[in-house]
Amino acid sequence: MILEPSNRVQKLQTALQTQAKGSPGYRFDLLYDKRYRKDVLE
Repeated sequence: MILEPSNRVQKLQTALQTQAKGSPGYRFDLLYDKRYRKDVLE
């Protein structure tokens, strides 16, 4: 079963993709902790 991402997830993916293409030197590892914080995940 394939689930469609929510609008919020799609917006985040688009923003990250735009940032990655516009700033190749951007450090995405700074966002790594956000994946595991309970308050962010909620």
